[in-house]
Amino acid sequence: AAPELLTSTEQWRLVRGVVNSVDRHRYPHTGNFFARDGFIQELFDFILRSQENLLLPEDLARKIPHHSQPQLSEMVALYRRYLSQLKEDNLIDFGGLSFQTVKLLSQDEETRRRYQERYSHIVVDEFQETNYAQLRLVEMLYGGRGSLMLVGDDDQSIYGFRGARVASLLECHVRAPDREKIELRANYRNDPQIARASQEL
Repeated sequence: AAPELLTSTEQWRLVRGVVNSVDRHRYPHTGNFFARDGFIQELFDFILRSQENLLLPEDLARKIPHHSQPQLSEMVALYRRYLSQLKEDNLIDFGGLSFQTVKLLSQDEETRRRYQERYSHIVVDEFQETNYAQLRLVEMLYGGRGSLMLVGDDDQSIYGFRGARVASLLECHVRAPDREKIELRANYRNDPQIARASQEL
């Protein structure tokens, strides 16, 4: 059966359940924080940001030396337990959905080509709010075929705390220098007086 997709609330509860199920004495650098809701949220965010950057626990373990960053190493261990619990319960979260989609398209050429042919014209609005996994998904769906339009404003990025990567917008011309760049300088959304006042701030 296909895994059941968790809501963010259900994911938070699962993270809390994983933390409550482990022996905190085996986590000497983070165990004292387990009872705090703030720690659960921190671990929740750590897992989500890792998934959005396409990083599995083993990737992080290679990047984070245990002897120099023991707290992060223990967070990685909890991330690993969380993924095991998802698999055991036949569940998937939104971060995992993005991760698995990117993995499928990067490894299965036939599937990738089928979707590239299906979506010959792609428009991504608010591109400055996309994360790395979403960027990779767009790149693979486009694949140099058809047309791609990215719409964004690097001055309007407000979701950095959620993993949005404004650098994706700024790197577009580096990755595809032959693409046309259209700058919209006229403000049609606000009254001219408001637009002028905002420019003076």
